[in-house]
Amino acid sequence: MADSDTVAVSCAAQLVNVGWAADGLPGQGKEILKGVSLKIPAGGLVGVMGPSGAGKTTLLRLMAGLLRPTRGRAFLFGADITDMPEAKLNSLRRRTGFVFQSAALFDSMTVLENVAFPLLEHARLSKREAAQKADEKLRLVGLEGVGHLMPAQLSGGMQKRVGIARALSLDPELILYDEPTGELDPMAAEAVESVIKDLQAKMGVTCVLVSHDVRAVLRLSEMAAVLHEGQIVAVGSPDELAGCDHRVVRAMLSRQTRAV
Repeated sequence: MADSDTVAVSCAAQLVNVGWAADGLPGQGKEILKGVSLKIPAGGLVGVMGPSGAGKTTLLRLMAGLLRPTRGRAFLFGADITDMPEAKLNSLRRRTGFVFQSAALFDSMTVLENVAFPLLEHARLSKREAAQKADEKLRLVGLEGVGHLMPAQLSGGMQKRVGIARALSLDPELILYDEPTGELDPMAAEAVESVIKDLQAKMGVTCVLVSHDVRAVLRLSEMAAVLHEGQIVAVGSPDELAGCDHRVVRAMLSRQTRAV
């Protein structure tokens, strides 16, 4: 990627020559990411696609400061978070929202309580104020009137949207989506994609989504990166990737075409 070693203050997040090993020691253990450089422009919607095991979730966790690079540098909102003290990093993390692959809802809480949880933990709101704001976020994702239900009473697609509403609760500047349409039927996946696109357009929030679903990434993203065996092998717009001659990119796009 051009100018990958230059830290761009206009980036919501950036990885510069980042490596990450499972045991946390450079040169030892299995290295999941190998010299990854990627810029996430503020206000953009960037996709990262690759097969299972390519390192996509690890990349997201590094961007959010949930993991620390084994080598290289990680930046969040222009600040170097590679060795940042945990207390200072927490203030930056609160400016991000993370949508987990499994939705990761609390089974013992209602939908409304799940969405309100970050507000009660971090925003110092009363229970009534938190409930009102949580209800607003549920309406944003098209789930008005379900706050009293338990997660088990919802479909998989609705659970994913509750996860998005919870990620929105603290009004983040950056939302990180881990396989947002994974394991959903086509109609539910389309509904989740529509929510992601609408939120990014209406709120101007920066979005990064990782997925093995090539079609979803290409439909949603303004720019996409292809991750293969821990390395980014191509970055570009959907049209640019369509004309890319890298063998991995061509193979991924060919499989996507056959699946249509």
